[in-house]
Amino acid sequence: MKQLLFGCIWAIVCGSWAADLANPSLLPFQGRLVDASGRALPDGPRVIRFQLFDAATGGALVWNGEVHRSTVNGGLLNVQLGTKAPLSSVDFSRTLYLEITVDSNGDQVIDSSDTVLSPRQLIAPAVFAVESSRARESLAVVPGAVGTQSLANQGITLEKLADAVASRLVPAGSIMAFGGDTNHVPSGWLLCDGRALSSSSHRPLYEAISTYWGTGVPSTTNDFNLPDLRGLFLRGANGTRSDDFSDTEAGARISPGNGGAAGNVVGSLQPDAFKRHRHGIGGSKGQFIGGGPLIYLLGNLNNEGDISFEGAAETRPKNAYVNYIIKY
Repeated sequence: MKQLLFGCIWAIVCGSWAADLANPSLLPFQGRLVDASGRALPDGPRVIRFQLFDAATGGALVWNGEVHRSTVNGGLLNVQLGTKAPLSSVDFSRTLYLEITVDSNGDQVIDSSDTVLSPRQLIAPAVFAVESSRARESLAVVPGAVGTQSLANQGITLEKLADAVASRLVPAGSIMAFGGDTNHVPSGWLLCDGRALSSSSHRPLYEAISTYWGTGVPSTTNDFNLPDLRGLFLRGANGTRSDDFSDTEAGARISPGNGGAAGNVVGSLQPDAFKRHRHGIGGSKGQFIGGGPLIYLLGNLNNEGDISFEGAAETRPKNAYVNYIIKY
């Protein structure tokens, strides 16, 4: 049989990966086979081998390839590469070359006597949508599948996350009851102990609470104070409330004594007190029996004595100690 000579090959590597679960890595290939005179090969079945190399000539074989028995129609050839030999291990982010060998003697076998088309077909990295070797598996990651052993040391730390997360979840100026000791106040928080601070070093906190809790007294270098909530209960500021549950003496609230706010504003204080009330004194009526006139004597009556007392030094409900802390 006369050996066929192939003067050129026109090849199109179509699109990108065929991304489906059954065929995760397929390379659509279309080419036109012609003889030395430029005429399309006769129609009919052809046995063709495809392999990938890392160089235009010579080089290393990076994909052992696969042999296809395909039908040529008008010289056109359509093949899905990767259906027989997986392409998943091939790195398509670098330049590769596709080598095509055609069964030129018609014995239906590819061997050394068959024609290797030249030159190899360039497969440039830009032609492909590169898929990471683990990208597909990442779509099915289940909770707990990524453990600490999968993360680089110090890749994710609490310190890196804390500021960004905390600032959105808990804004500066937020006050929280803390069940720990004063020596264990968490990072990003301060004990509400009335200390003086500088607005330049605690800007977000200063912008939140300003000088409502003090103007930096007694310091001469600081310009605002933390709330001093030691030993105190907290009460919602009255504002414009005027119903039966309002603070009727909101305007009489006092400053903490360090330049802080007084009156119906946040930061003001109020001492303990009993609500005004009355006590009734019980008695009984009597009837005078006897002769003679009844004379009423009116005058001053002075009694000396003490009324005994019982109880504590303050009025309070049942309570438990916590430390109030503030976010800065």
